[in-house]
Amino acid sequence: MDLVVKPKIKKPTLPKGNPMIISDNQFFSALNEIDKIYSPDWANFLRSIYNFYRDTGLRLSEPFNFELFVDRIRIKAGRTKNSYPRNVYLTKDQVLTIERMRSYVDSQVKQKKSRVNQIKYFSRIWKNVLRKTNAPEKINFHSLRDTFATRLYFLTGDIYKVCGALGHSDIKMTTKYTHNDTLELVQAFPDIAKRHNREQNGHQMMDTTALSSLQTDSQSDNFTRVNAGVV
Repeated sequence: MDLVVKPKIKKPTLPKGNPMIISDNQFFSALNEIDKIYSPDWANFLRSIYNFYRDTGLRLSEPFNFELFVDRIRIKAGRTKNSYPRNVYLTKDQVLTIERMRSYVDSQVKQKKSRVNQIKYFSRIWKNVLRKTNAPEKINFHSLRDTFATRLYFLTGDIYKVCGALGHSDIKMTTKYTHNDTLELVQAFPDIAKRHNREQNGHQMMDTTALSSLQTDSQSDNFTRVNAGVV
C-alpha cells in the first residue's frame, strides 16, 4: 500500500490584533484631565510632553539617551530596539520639551533618585490620567507611539515611511498599522480625514489646474514631514 504524503501548506500570517490607538477625543480628554489635576505650569509641561510623543512616535527613553541638535535628535542603532540610525526632525518647541524633560530627570537624579524610575514617571502619569477618563485598560503610554504610526499611515498610505519613522528593520513589524478599519480611523482622527477630503477634491480638478495641484502636492509633503516629525 502506497503512503500518501500530504503536501505542506504554509499558512498565511494573520495580524495579531490592531494596535491600541488613542483617538483625538480620548487624547484631548486626557490633556484636559491633566489641567484639572496639576498646577498650570506643570500641566503645560506635561501637555507638551504627551503632544511630543504623539507627534514623533519616539519610545519613552529615546529623548533621554541620544544626541540632541537644534533641529533633530539622532537615534543610534542597537539601542531601545532601534534597528538602524535615523534622524527625527523636531520643531523648536519639541527641542525645548526634550531639554526640560532632561533637566527634570537630572534634577531628580541629583537627589539620588533612580534615573530609570524618573523617566518612567511620565508614563505612570499618563496611565493614571487615562484611567480617570475611563479609557480602555489596554491603552497605555506605548499607545502614543501606536497612534503616531497609525496616523502617519492614514495620512500617507506609505507603509515604508512608517517603517522608517519607527526605526523598524523589517516591514513585517510595521504591517500591523495597515489593518485598521477606515471608518474607525475617520472617526478617531477627523483632522486627517478632512485633509483626505481636500486632497480628493483637488485630484478631481487635476486636468484643469495642473500647476496648482503640483504646488499643493509640495505643500502636502511639507505638512507630512512637519506633523509626522520625520524625514
